[in-house]
Amino acid sequence: MRIGLILALYDEFMSGGRIVREKFCKENFISERTLYRYLNDIRDHLRRGKSGCVISYSKEDECYFLEELPENGEIGEDAVRG
Repeated sequence: MRIGLILALYDEFMSGGRIVREKFCKENFISERTLYRYLNDIRDHLRRGKSGCVISYSKEDECYFLEELPENGEIGEDAVRG
């Protein structure tokens, strides 16, 4: 189950999707803490691959999304690097 959910998250991010924490946790019967662990696994993978992308959180939309970093490495104002 763990790997399947991590891959599902990764695929959703790579296709431009957004993940709403509460909805994803309820649909997959996992705790928020488990989701954070999965997101950290994906963050580690992105860092190792030097992808130039980070998982960010939009407070306004209350969701996680994949954000491509510009050359200067700064992220948008409405997002919090998670």
